[in-house]
Amino acid sequence: MVIVPVPAINQQLTDLVDSGSVLPEESLADYSIDGVTPKAVVRPQQRQAIVDVIRWAASEGVAVFPWGGGTQVCLGGLPERVDLILDLSRYDRVIDYQPADLTATVEAGISLDSLQRELAKGGKFLAIEAPMPAKATVGGILASNASGPLRFGYGLPRDWLIGIGVVNAQGVETKAGGKVVKNVTGYDLGKLYTGSMGTLGIILEATFKLIPLPVDSNALVAVFPSMESAIDAGSQLLRQVYAPHGLQVVNSSMSQRLSLSMAGGELGSDLATGEASQEAVMLAFFSGRVRAVRRKLSEASRLIQGQGAARVEEISGPQGSGLLRQLTDVGWNSEDPPFLSIKVNVSPSMVGQVAGWFDQPSSEELSGGGRYAQIPQGPSDSPPEIVADPGFGLVRFHWWSGALHSGQGSAVALSSEEGWLGRFDEPHLIDVVGRVQALGRELGGSVVVEHAPPALKRQVEVWGDPPVGLEIMRNIKQKFDPAGILNPGRFVGGM
Repeated sequence: MVIVPVPAINQQLTDLVDSGSVLPEESLADYSIDGVTPKAVVRPQQRQAIVDVIRWAASEGVAVFPWGGGTQVCLGGLPERVDLILDLSRYDRVIDYQPADLTATVEAGISLDSLQRELAKGGKFLAIEAPMPAKATVGGILASNASGPLRFGYGLPRDWLIGIGVVNAQGVETKAGGKVVKNVTGYDLGKLYTGSMGTLGIILEATFKLIPLPVDSNALVAVFPSMESAIDAGSQLLRQVYAPHGLQVVNSSMSQRLSLSMAGGELGSDLATGEASQEAVMLAFFSGRVRAVRRKLSEASRLIQGQGAARVEEISGPQGSGLLRQLTDVGWNSEDPPFLSIKVNVSPSMVGQVAGWFDQPSSEELSGGGRYAQIPQGPSDSPPEIVADPGFGLVRFHWWSGALHSGQGSAVALSSEEGWLGRFDEPHLIDVVGRVQALGRELGGSVVVEHAPPALKRQVEVWGDPPVGLEIMRNIKQKFDPAGILNPGRFVGGM
């Protein structure tokens, strides 16, 4: 493989696209991946320019990293090298919008917020969520399979994708699906590209099915004595005909971060603080026609109160929308990122077990058998901020700087890249990650380290245990990207 020097990359890119599309050297640090600054960044606006860049990269052996809004750049292993960032944020037009047919085709660089505003003009809505929607692009959302609190009711991005246009690693354009809902025969390539982290091709355009814009949106907020009781009540609610579109449960420390409020004041000030606090907050989100939403709210409130909620309150209007936005964005804001975030996917019936893991009894108690006998003990002296999704079987653990402690209970400085790893006694970060991964393995789930410093990524498998179909995935990668130039090293198994 020929390694092209930096000046040559910039010069050749300028020959391929207009000079305004090649970013100056002083801007490159804004596109760093795990501390690695790219050699060049190009922001083409035209489809042909994107194709030309990929063809050139393939011929020169240049590693290409697709970039949308940069909201999910924390995901993945350490890159093998970062030659070229392909920023698609200027490739952002609505190609075709047919409100009567409930379909829209858009360029991959359009932000989710911009797309929803355009769709709203025709009274329609794309039932996709993503953190930081003003920055998150359609292509990036599909590539990372990003979602939000309403995933229980709306599903994932792949569920709304009906057509896709891609340029492969050789610079050849391909399309799959179309502009009608039932149009796929044979293998659904759109599903293959979704969640592939840009390792199989660069998404150029996407066609989605749409739904009418919801008339009314409301939320219920309820305080429970524990995460377990809140999750149990939430699971009951999700089984009812009046189930919300999404339901999340957060522990007391996360409620404080979100500054959740009720009529009686800010929940963060009402709930007990410190490691001993077991209180939790349930957030349920409803949308649809006004009368239907009102009926669902009434029935849901009655059930929640009967399940032991200390308080239940309805939140509507901009406050409710703001609450949903906060919850979707937590942990993804680049201005205040967590130091460590770990996502656990398990069966919905196991969510309470995972979310309560840090409050489990001591190892002596565990050895006596019972419910937690086979499950690794949670590091209770390093309590995370927790968001649990009992409908989708997902739990996220977040630690912000200063929240992890040594075995003596003293806070450990986490801001320095150099030397931080060796300063930990028990539990240190490797131990925390290892025990969460063991927990997921024991419960038949999967674990992904979403945020971590590069030094930790060198020590752990951020994607968790290799999937059963890893060899098949490698074969697909070899077929689609034989030279290995697309996002190398970032995906499962170092692909």
